Amino acid sequence: MIRCLPDAVRQDDRVLVIGAGLGVVSSLVASDGAARVIAVEANTALIPYLKRVHTLNGVPWVETVNGVLGAGRTGRVPFFVQRDIRASSLLPVDQSWETALVVPMMDLNLILEEERISLIICDIPAASVQLLAPAELGSVQRILVNCAGNSVHDENENDPWSPLTTQGFVAEPYGTSILFDRSGTTRQNLSRRGVSGFNTSKSA
Repeated sequence: MIRCLPDAVRQDDRVLVIGAGLGVVSSLVASDGAARVIAVEANTALIPYLKRVHTLNGVPWVETVNGVLGAGRTGRVPFFVQRDIRASSLLPVDQSWETALVVPMMDLNLILEEERISLIICDIPAASVQLLAPAELGSVQRILVNCAGNSVHDENENDPWSPLTTQGFVAEPYGTSILFDRSGTTRQNLSRRGVSGFNTSKSA
């Protein structure tokens, strides 16, 4: 996903990062000219570390939010933390989870409207289709999703991303990620600028 950011981010974007994890993506986006970055992470234990990573990388202004998002939904929901944090989810798929948290659920549609989000970055592969398909995406110009485990195109099945393409988004696959762009611009050269000097030190 990181290698796709140069094509996804525009100057003055208002960005919503869903599944912020350790803060790598949100820090890079904030350093790349975005005007507003909101990083949403469900795992409560990661929030202090996430804020620290933003500070270490010179972007303490990134808003860090603990919770999950649902289109038109609010309340509180269980979140099951796995040893591998990337496998954590809202559903206890098996008994391998280590901790069950109760976290706020916030209305994705309300955030998109109030914050005038132009770019969504969704790094929750198992749930990205279900989350984005019913969302009200009026202000959104680009969506970058980690689609590992979700097919980009399946000749034998309905396209799971059709709710986005029917709204005018053009899909540009990048390995296990997809960039959906309303403008349908030609894929640019991803190598035009590199990523360096990023700090994720836990001891710093």
